[in-house]
Amino acid sequence: MLVAKDKIKTNIGEYFLYMFQIEDLIRACNFNKSIIESNLVAQYQTDANTKNEIKEWYFGLTDLMEEEKLNISGHLSTIIHKINEVFDFHLYLLKNKDYTEYLNKYKEILPILQDLKPKQGNDINDVETIINTIYGVYLLKLKKHEITKETLDSTSLLSRFMATLSKMFREYEIGELKIE
Repeated sequence: MLVAKDKIKTNIGEYFLYMFQIEDLIRACNFNKSIIESNLVAQYQTDANTKNEIKEWYFGLTDLMEEEKLNISGHLSTIIHKINEVFDFHLYLLKNKDYTEYLNKYKEILPILQDLKPKQGNDINDVETIINTIYGVYLLKLKKHEITKETLDSTSLLSRFMATLSKMFREYEIGELKIE
């Protein structure tokens, strides 16, 4: 909860990655609130009120995931909605002649996206494709799988692009970057 509150305000790309991880942790706990409390909530060293807020946040996410039937895979509708909002912003930047540097960075990753889309589903937007890829490589690293240099290089490009998009989205949200 504490990290999510910070990341949604400061770095939307990191927020998505964090929330994907939280969803997987809830699944790993088999949606069992006792396990969630002992394995996830207990790790926070904070006062009782904050710890209770954290517990309620995890439990609320658990309930939402069960309601949305995300027991095996998928992402909360609130996260998908936010991804779509960032994608709409991304499309605006691509179409606006004032952001040619952004367009050039996008052209750099476009071949990677074109390769990934058929593998992830052509109905998934660019932002979700990027986040899925970065998160997928992160999981492979955790599992100590061998990852090719090409995959690492591609993921690095996608990460840098997402960092740029996140920074611009933050500027937009706080009013430093105006859109029409």
